[in-house]
Amino acid sequence: MNSAAFPNNSEPQSEGPEGNPRTASGVEGLLGASSGERRRRRRALISAPVRIRGTELTGCGPDEICTTVDVSRFGVLFITSYAGYVRGMEVRVTFPYSPAPTALQVEQGGRVARVVEMPDGRQAVAIALGATEKGEDLVDSPGRVLNGSCTAEADERSAEKPLVLVVDSDPSIRESLKDCLTDEGYRVIAVNNAFDGREVLNMFTPVVVIAEIEGEGLPGYEICSHVKGTPRLRSVPVVLITRSAYPSDYSSAHSLGAVVCMAKPYKNERLRHIVRSLAPLPITK
Repeated sequence: MNSAAFPNNSEPQSEGPEGNPRTASGVEGLLGASSGERRRRRRALISAPVRIRGTELTGCGPDEICTTVDVSRFGVLFITSYAGYVRGMEVRVTFPYSPAPTALQVEQGGRVARVVEMPDGRQAVAIALGATEKGEDLVDSPGRVLNGSCTAEADERSAEKPLVLVVDSDPSIRESLKDCLTDEGYRVIAVNNAFDGREVLNMFTPVVVIAEIEGEGLPGYEICSHVKGTPRLRSVPVVLITRSAYPSDYSSAHSLGAVVCMAKPYKNERLRHIVRSLAPLPITK
């Protein structure tokens, strides 16, 4: 996807929807969020122990301590020799992890978003935090739950931040929209192509989708068709953005089910007003 935090010359390659090589680089790349070069370099320095364990009652699944390659508000990326991770697997994540017997740390739910084979046989695993129905638990270093009240608080915090998906190839626009809508009170995942947008939609149900029309494969049209053709997502409003602003762009957008089609450049305040109108925040309701 779009952000990088792998060491030089070690970025794993995967195939895109047209068979073109795609670089899986960085947790926000694998999970769908974007950032600027300066912020990416700062994140790349965040290397800390993380504990990943499975949620199966039988004890099957991972239970290991790894070192993160990249982290963000949305998830963690790490390299592992364990070959049992699959996309969609629910796990429990403790980050940062401390082996100290008296250490208190928050364990939260997560879901495997992407697994990429490394050249040395290991796997790069990206985990989306908060992508399960479970909340956060306060645990000690052996993993014992100490306080169950954190679950309701975490669910409440999550409910207060509706998710907006942004699909745009321009990194400055992605960053601007993330800052704008995050300040407004939304959680934002921004990606740069339709393939990654569908990956996000397979795991999350946003309250609004914003996508540009132009780009390889006309990503806005593809994303809009995917949303309106998926029963779980059909009611999600789609806002399409166009650089060319041809009359056919507007007619095609509305025929696919988009509620708004607007031309670039636009003022963030206008788009912010549209998002607020389509998906009011809980406090507004």
